[in-house]
Amino acid sequence: MDPKHPSHPPRDASLPVSLWLGAVLVGASLSLIGVAALAPRILESLALPPTAIGVFFAVVWSSALLTATAGGPLVARWGAWGLSRACPLLCAAGLVAVIAGEPWQIGRAHV
Repeated sequence: MDPKHPSHPPRDASLPVSLWLGAVLVGASLSLIGVAALAPRILESLALPPTAIGVFFAVVWSSALLTATAGGPLVARWGAWGLSRACPLLCAAGLVAVIAGEPWQIGRAHV
């Protein structure tokens, strides 16, 4: 570890870091693809029109656009390695909210 930057991975850890970041990207992508694949059933069970999936993806990409602008300061504050360790936790929290069916049921869903 670099003593000046404790959030940086060791220099000889490039393969594990690459595999970790790849897994983060796969997990984040699967969470979006899962919604698209299950959209007909989700819309049917919630009695929503088919246009609701378009609204969902508009919200997702708008959120991505807004959070991407915050990425620079976050990386500057916590470092790329530290931030990439937090991202799977945020993705997992979002998936738990999807599993729970209601965002306010996250606490009950993890039990």
